[in-house]
Amino acid sequence: MNNKLTKTWRQYEAGKEYKRRISLYENSRRNERYYRGEQWNSGGDLPKPVFNLVRRITDYLVSTVGSGKINIRYTDDNLPFTRSSEESELLTLGTDALTKNASYRWERCKMDSLVMQIIRDAALSGDG
Repeated sequence: MNNKLTKTWRQYEAGKEYKRRISLYENSRRNERYYRGEQWNSGGDLPKPVFNLVRRITDYLVSTVGSGKINIRYTDDNLPFTRSSEESELLTLGTDALTKNASYRWERCKMDSLVMQIIRDAALSGDG
């Protein structure tokens, strides 16, 4: 086996080391625990609150950020001027076809739910 590390692997390891240095992994784990309602694991005999305020605030912020409808729309607005109206019509037809295809793919891949999941993960990790 070749012991030489590739440049990509060294960059990957450097990225992991940076994230360890700024405590990103531990902060993400702690944030996930708080979100799940496990913030009172410290023991002791004091009564623990049962209403998870962290989860409510996080869910509110995530829903506020993710409430806007996202879509992909292709236009020919910034393309150079066309020489004829026929070229312009073809460009418009092409961009309309691309927009419809993007809309179809967006729905088929259920991107709205994926976007909400990404926003929630970014809120919990603190890296978003």
